[in-house]
Amino acid sequence: MPLEYSRGNFISLVAILSRRLEDAGFHKLPFFGGLLAAAGFIWLNELPMHPNYVTQLLLPSLLIGGGLGLMLMTATHAVLAGIPSQDSGIAAGLQNTARQLGGALGIAVLVTVTHIAAGGQTNQGDITAASQLAGYHAAFLACGVISGLSALASLFLQHNED
Repeated sequence: MPLEYSRGNFISLVAILSRRLEDAGFHKLPFFGGLLAAAGFIWLNELPMHPNYVTQLLLPSLLIGGGLGLMLMTATHAVLAGIPSQDSGIAAGLQNTARQLGGALGIAVLVTVTHIAAGGQTNQGDITAASQLAGYHAAFLACGVISGLSALASLFLQHNED
């Protein structure tokens, strides 16, 4: 019986949140998503050497996942909204290609940031846990700044009233 109450409460919460997001305007979702992702990355920037899983890993990861989900969903909608139906396949393919290339480039940049912040140590035996953690902190901070800037940039995007 308690599981049914939890499920009912969750459904009610989702209904309330979706109505509020709809009232706020669909075009504001990337802003909210960027802020959620930035908050999660900044939270991970404070990661200690031996973190508590729930409070220091799971919760920020949920913020990041929710924020990126809002941003990606809106990006797909924005790409397909202004395209004639006969060109929607090409537009979706281009958007997916750009997302994949951007992800690969982003990972390469973040690995470089991590390596430089860790002291540039290339020999695996020389890397200490503290220097590796410092590298991760720099990468999380960079992700947080990029997510925050993306949120701000989304405020300047035009939207269709369709």
